Amino acid sequence: MPVQFGEFLLDEARRQLLRRGDPVHLSPKAFHLLSILVAETPRAISKSDLQERLWPQTFVTEGNLTTTVGELRSALGDDAREPRFVRTVHGFGYSFAAPVKQPLRAMPWKAAGIAALVGALGIILILSLRSAPKPTFTQAPIRSIAILPFDTRGTDAADQHLGLGLPDLLITRLSNVRHLVVRPTSAVREFEDRRGDSQQIGRKLKVDAVLEGSIRTSADRIRVTVQLLNIREQRPIWAEQFDEKRAQMFAIEDKISARVADALTVRLSPSERIRLGKRYTADSEAYELYLQGRYHLQRAIEGETGERKAAVDFFSQAVKKDPSYALAWAGLAHGYGGLGVFNQMSPRSAWPNANAAALKALQCDSDLSESHSAMGAVRMYWLLDFPGAEREFLRALELDPRNILALRYYAFLLQCTGRFDEAITLHERQIEIDPLSPAVHQGLASAYYAARQYDRAIQKNLIVLGMEPQFTQAHVALARAYVIQRRYDEAIAEARKATGSGQRNAQALAYLGYALAHAGRREQADDILRDLRARFEKEQFSPLPLAIMYVALGRRDALFPLLEKGVDERTYIFGLKTDALFDPVRSDPRFSALLKRAGYGS
Repeated sequence: MPVQFGEFLLDEARRQLLRRGDPVHLSPKAFHLLSILVAETPRAISKSDLQERLWPQTFVTEGNLTTTVGELRSALGDDAREPRFVRTVHGFGYSFAAPVKQPLRAMPWKAAGIAALVGALGIILILSLRSAPKPTFTQAPIRSIAILPFDTRGTDAADQHLGLGLPDLLITRLSNVRHLVVRPTSAVREFEDRRGDSQQIGRKLKVDAVLEGSIRTSADRIRVTVQLLNIREQRPIWAEQFDEKRAQMFAIEDKISARVADALTVRLSPSERIRLGKRYTADSEAYELYLQGRYHLQRAIEGETGERKAAVDFFSQAVKKDPSYALAWAGLAHGYGGLGVFNQMSPRSAWPNANAAALKALQCDSDLSESHSAMGAVRMYWLLDFPGAEREFLRALELDPRNILALRYYAFLLQCTGRFDEAITLHERQIEIDPLSPAVHQGLASAYYAARQYDRAIQKNLIVLGMEPQFTQAHVALARAYVIQRRYDEAIAEARKATGSGQRNAQALAYLGYALAHAGRREQADDILRDLRARFEKEQFSPLPLAIMYVALGRRDALFPLLEKGVDERTYIFGLKTDALFDPVRSDPRFSALLKRAGYGS
């Protein structure tokens, strides 16, 4: 029997959750969790009981349950701090907070005569009112939105960062509204230089509405013109122009966020309203420096080299202007962390700086999702404290279930520690948030590879190349999967695609060398090994490519000192526990010692 709570209707028989008649997407586990909580309302259910009922006869950690609760809250637009539906019973478990009732049932057949009479009277009433003005129907609710990069044509070159920076901050703010899906900056960045139709872009991004705008600046003023468009109905919902002194630029962010929420008739909880209107700094110079840092960090996240150092520089200037600026400290931590992960700075220099910045961000604002995701990265990559990292990522996702960096880090942690089903679920959630990103889809392919589902990994990487034929990492990943499957000719072909056009990708060269060695072309493999060793002495990159060649050529004497150094210097740790490439040396006692050294226990 369907049950109703708030604006939702739960129909277990049809495996369906509706919000005002529209279906709400839930994974099977999240739907099962909702069914259990509703059925047991108002009784609180322990975490262990829920884990047993959701994953019977399967060992899972509390993180599985926390992730599923986060997904359910996100779908319901619920807030953990002011719950309307799912209440945390601290130290015990969860309960359902909303009143539950059954919708009106169909009338029994004995009432048919009365119903017919009422129906006839209704017809008479309708006929009598035919000449009355027709009511205006309420528009279909807006459940998803994309904020496109603003047009900066005609703006001074020094202000070009505002075109992506201001929308990026609006995306961060509006993501605090739980039941509004906001496409992340990575999903809209490809439209930074767009000349296309916003309606068409909205349909491509699969959203109900888009916010587009333009920016014009002068020495002391900024003017932003914005328009909110309904994609389904192909009409504008609202448009406005904001003109402020440059020193009050953050007032524009405040006003646009509030006006978008009002225009979408979004019902905000008190805590959402506070977060939507919260300013993290009162210093206009710090604010603009932070905007520039976000601009460069986003470009770095999307793969543009050299941008992280610029981001770190701007974030550093921002926190000097305002030492209490939590968002800028979190950005600085993510910037330094990225430099360490991608070996653009010695990890021994980068990660202590990231740690100090993350601690400062938490000190300034312990309820900021970005602060916890930054600290989670520090614990994972630098401290090798995987349980501590998981706690930070779970807290970040509790505060913001769509924190894309927290989802990426946490999914990577899970797949590298062997919790493949959970990792795949988190990668799938990222795709729901950012369905057009080749990098996000390739992340799922990497989880399939780690889980040794090689055919699925290959299929997913081919889909990625269908989205972006020049996506180098997909060619590298295909070469890796083909090597494991001993499909050496195909591995060689994919590795050469990734090393073509002068790219000389080190990992692609390693997989090429591995395939050549096992295909009987040892001299060519030796040439690649010499090339990689010479480059490794001059360049900063992970020791993984050399390790791949040492495994391929049976050079254990050189392999283990290299991997030990990689763990100690934090230049290579992840993949040791799960990557099939290391299967030939797993029985070696030195490898067990290496896993312990890397924080994996055994």
